[in-house]
Amino acid sequence: MIAMALLMRLPLAVIVAFGTGTVVTHNLLDRVNPAAFGKFAGAWLILHGHGTFWIDPGKLDFFVLWPFLPWVGVMAIGYAIGALLTRSDWQKVIFRIGGLATAAFLLLRFFRLYGNSSPSLFGVAAGPWKVQPTMTLTIISFFDTLKYPPSLQFLLMTLGPALMALAWLGKVDTRRPLAAFVNVFGRVPLFYYVVHLYIIRTLAVYTALIVKQKAAWLLYGGMMVLDPPQGYGHSLGFIYGMWLGVVLFMYPLCKGFMKFKEQHAELWWLHYL
Repeated sequence: MIAMALLMRLPLAVIVAFGTGTVVTHNLLDRVNPAAFGKFAGAWLILHGHGTFWIDPGKLDFFVLWPFLPWVGVMAIGYAIGALLTRSDWQKVIFRIGGLATAAFLLLRFFRLYGNSSPSLFGVAAGPWKVQPTMTLTIISFFDTLKYPPSLQFLLMTLGPALMALAWLGKVDTRRPLAAFVNVFGRVPLFYYVVHLYIIRTLAVYTALIVKQKAAWLLYGGMMVLDPPQGYGHSLGFIYGMWLGVVLFMYPLCKGFMKFKEQHAELWWLHYL
């Protein structure tokens, strides 16, 4: 966000070029070894990497999950696309951009071309897809692209269809019941995101206690830091049920906060939530 505060002062064409260029080319940097920067290796991880480095050896470390370079490129593209919403034909233009991005993903992925890093550097989600023993597993392999850090193929695969959906949803009448329900969450997206993290964490801990599964590991980083204990987990149906329950629980909270924002438009900081 700090970077965008600077970038938005540039001409729109420059922002488009920066964002697109960064997203398309950042995978060329994948093979740069952070160790080559010596004591500044951590700075390289923050810029374009994934993993842990020591701030104070043996005492204080820092874990990089969302590297700076690719994501600021995505933000620049998003800012530039926002300018298209002022056009009368914005839906057609954005749908075409999303379609081209999706087609580019299918082309790069199917022919195992550039844009998904090396598995020797970033783990099993990186690298080309492989034919698996079953069709289902092969499809999973095809769409299993690298998110940490986000590869070009991952961004094309996710942002392309999302832009196409945005163009289609722009035609939906938000006065209809289902559209009005979903629209509440769209009015307060960051509020939803922050609050729901605390809710699902609390639910995960108490659910584990209720069904007599180990819960302590969830309090010390969970699966981001530790491997799940043996026997931990739930059925897919249970997970979808919990997901739906959290969404329904969040609805009155989001609706109340949405009304609060509408009634206090003079509070500038509310625009960020």
